[in-house]
Amino acid sequence: MRQSATHQDEAQLFVRQGDGAIATNQITLVSGSAVPIVTLDLPAGLRGQAREGVALRQLSDRLGLKPDQISMRPCTLGSDKTVQEAWTRVLVADKDWLGSLESVAGRAVLPDYLSLPTAADLWTIAPVDLDGEAGLMVRLGPEDGFTALNTLAFVALRNALAGQPKPKALLTLGDMPGGVTKLAQDSGIPVLTKPADAVGLGLDAPRLLGFGELQLDLRNNPTAARARLTQKLRPWFWAFVAASLAAAVWAAGEWQRMQLAQTQTRALSDQITTTVEDVFTNGGPVLDARVQVTRALSAMQQENSGPDLTLDPLDLGTQVARILQAAQAQPEMFHFRTEDGLRIIVQLPDFAAVETLAEAIRAEGLDVNLQDTRSETGIEGVRADFTVSVQKEAGQ
Repeated sequence: MRQSATHQDEAQLFVRQGDGAIATNQITLVSGSAVPIVTLDLPAGLRGQAREGVALRQLSDRLGLKPDQISMRPCTLGSDKTVQEAWTRVLVADKDWLGSLESVAGRAVLPDYLSLPTAADLWTIAPVDLDGEAGLMVRLGPEDGFTALNTLAFVALRNALAGQPKPKALLTLGDMPGGVTKLAQDSGIPVLTKPADAVGLGLDAPRLLGFGELQLDLRNNPTAARARLTQKLRPWFWAFVAASLAAAVWAAGEWQRMQLAQTQTRALSDQITTTVEDVFTNGGPVLDARVQVTRALSAMQQENSGPDLTLDPLDLGTQVARILQAAQAQPEMFHFRTEDGLRIIVQLPDFAAVETLAEAIRAEGLDVNLQDTRSETGIEGVRADFTVSVQKEAGQ
């Protein structure tokens, strides 16, 4: 993935991960599609580790993943202590991948959309190559942004325009697909091609790394700070812990039986994992055995029953996006896998709207499978999880 630098000094300031040696004064950029910003509904009074725990549970429910599979970093800009403690936005990524960034050299490691200059009431867009496919980096002002393939980026931009105040201008850096200009014109937003043009509209001059972006260094791990604090606990605390353990010695017999049961459970789990890796995932990691085995069996059944009608992932995403827009559904996640189809998580007014949306998708000649529906405290409406694929030919 590469991005053409706008200025020579920017080319020296930023370097893409994997594009060569990284100097100590350079900032390493990783694809923003792997590190989205997610806004959560968190109680204002929670602080510290308790706030992190609630946020992680919300993310787990929203993404359909186990808490130990994902990792997050609070997304806070500026020095305001209240904002730093009462954060609601988080950077989310795969836990193992995010941990691997801690060894990356350089001044900082940031999602690529944070490398775009921006200002209040100004959105910035730049093209990016996502593994050979055209994508867009989008900065929705100082505190938000994303990176996605063009089709999904247009959907996200429309949702952003519908769900929050429109910017006073749109700054485009590089060659833009025609849909960007049309979207801006339809929304009555001026399009700028040079950062300096923003001043002429009464806006602040766009700033590069001018809002504390470096404090969002993905290598920083909040749990590491807690570990250092634990090492500084007073000696008398450990004496108290030892006394508490001594008082629990009477339960040793029960504890041993529990340990035996846990050992047997782990052995059975390891055996199941090994079998799934050997038979169903071709040596790949086992994240959810039940789901992965079901998918593998479905793939085998499809192979034995003949080829399916398929759509290009971008065409399928565009078709589904039109259906969602017509149904006034609020998409939260799009994810395509060849063997599964297109997975979408959307927010709808009620459970009846879920079935109505499913029927609308089927009416377009697509197969739709409702994975999950739920309502959550503090969030209006219903969150639905669908898998969409192309219907098979008759007789296959």
